[in-house]
Amino acid sequence: MRDCLVFMLVVLVLALSIQSSEAEKKTGGQKSNNDVPVNDVEKKSGKQNLPLVCYQVERDELRQLLVDWIKRRVVTEGRTYKATVNQMFLECDQDKNSVLDADEMLQCMEKEGTDVKDTDAHILRGLCIDALISTASVKHNWVLTKPELQHLLEPNFVAPSKECQLEDKKYRDGAETQVDCNVCVCACGDWVCTGAPCGKDKRNQGVPGPVHSGRLPTQEQRERFLRGFKAAKEVYVRAVQDQVANKQHSRDIAQQLDGLNKKDTPH
Repeated sequence: MRDCLVFMLVVLVLALSIQSSEAEKKTGGQKSNNDVPVNDVEKKSGKQNLPLVCYQVERDELRQLLVDWIKRRVVTEGRTYKATVNQMFLECDQDKNSVLDADEMLQCMEKEGTDVKDTDAHILRGLCIDALISTASVKHNWVLTKPELQHLLEPNFVAPSKECQLEDKKYRDGAETQVDCNVCVCACGDWVCTGAPCGKDKRNQGVPGPVHSGRLPTQEQRERFLRGFKAAKEVYVRAVQDQVANKQHSRDIAQQLDGLNKKDTPH
């Protein structure tokens, strides 16, 4: 009986040794730190996945949603628009330090029970609030004072459009490029990249690949994102987007008229 058990153990060890040897042959003997073959790491890398980012269209639609929500509160609460924004600031400033950070705004604005926490939609809402704060924070310190929040939520305020720069060229929101085995996306003026580890045989190390048109979020994705906020009743992205577009169009016309006036002004 004992000889039989010894024989079975020897067979098991030999089988495991052969299996390990075959696996190393398939991967060239290279493994990542977490014992995932390099080839598998590259398959799961940024070549196939885009980083989670907040695009300008989502940032601007969120701002418009907040403006519309403030207007509804003006009607129901009987305050002025400015007083309603101040009330929102007081409600969201949980630590009472007279500034709002992204976490406070997200906790204040996100609906209870919306999705499961730590989902992509939850993270995306936080990224877009970050992007909004960045447009109005004078000191660029990632917090808003009460006057800065008032400025951000002025009905006629238009958040500036930003482009990403790469090799002396500028690219619009949604443009993509590849660095090593990772993909970088232009979002709100910054390149955001995936962080997958690359194998030793990666090509064009450190050299950006071609930039091409990215895949902006679909209408369904944007509606799902906006429905996660307390400011949303029923979200019709097209209607919100039209409001944003009208404001941007008005700003463009104003800038053109200002340019004409400067040309006509005698020096």
